[in-house]
Amino acid sequence: MLKLYLRLLSSCTTVNQVNRFVIALENRLTPSEFDSLSTELNDHYFHGLGFFGKKRAIQRMMHVERRAFYAVNKIVVSLKKSLKRKPEPYLRLRVKKNIQLYSDSTYDSNNKTLIIGFTGNHKRLMLPVAVFLNHISSKKFDLLLLKDTKRDGYRSGITGITNDIHGLIGELGLFCDSDKYKAVVSLGTSSGGLPAVLTALNLELDKAVFIGGAGPSNIKWKSAKGFNSVEHVTDRAVNLKKPANVLCLYSADIIADELNVEDLANYISVKKVSIRRFLPHKKLGHGFLNEFVKQYRFSSFINKVLDVSKDGLGSKQRATRPSTIWLF
Repeated sequence: MLKLYLRLLSSCTTVNQVNRFVIALENRLTPSEFDSLSTELNDHYFHGLGFFGKKRAIQRMMHVERRAFYAVNKIVVSLKKSLKRKPEPYLRLRVKKNIQLYSDSTYDSNNKTLIIGFTGNHKRLMLPVAVFLNHISSKKFDLLLLKDTKRDGYRSGITGITNDIHGLIGELGLFCDSDKYKAVVSLGTSSGGLPAVLTALNLELDKAVFIGGAGPSNIKWKSAKGFNSVEHVTDRAVNLKKPANVLCLYSADIIADELNVEDLANYISVKKVSIRRFLPHKKLGHGFLNEFVKQYRFSSFINKVLDVSKDGLGSKQRATRPSTIWLF
């Protein structure tokens, strides 16, 4: 791991190149890989050095080395906010181009929930993959992660697999065998939000989680090839064997995100949850999941979100009015 890291880093000469290199690591590596890389980096740079020796070694680093080193350590700090003694032992398996499965084969999938993750334009679920995975148990979950390299909200499918959203959903149906997994949840952030809902409706999944996504009336979706909002959202929901379990989360400070949830609610019944801050002068951004991580609350939050036994976030949640989660 260390040799590959140093070789790739050596080709970076600007801060922008280092940032892109680190983002590529964040969107790929597992918790165990990040933990191992951090240990190897500390041994590589600071072997046998005391506190002041480490400080001088950091000062002697090239600026690109220093920036990458701090970025890796920052991820490891976020991993530790799951309060786990060891990183979750997920392994990464390339299923197809831009589709990867994160799983621990030690545990039987019959006792697990499969998460189908639709990333947004930044190819992540609002968090580095390792941080997301370290807050959920590898005994209970597998993650099938999709990356939208075309950056068009999966409206034209995924490169090399299919050229529209309907073909992509059909492809994903191959992974949703009820005999293989205890439950299947689709989760989409940003531009992956609506595709997650469409997948859950078409494949009759146990739950859909929509975080900061676009609504069906969005002009880009209205003009998407073969997409009809009534036919592919409302009609699909009406014909399900049981009511769709769709949970929508959004930052209360982002008006566009709130309007998108209201738009989706015009087509199907959803459970709405707004995320707010106690302090009104501190605005909560679109990608609010990292705020849960910072406050040591992401583990309890995401496990509740992914719980298919809960209608939305719980039986007392009303469909007509949003419930609220408060952050500091």
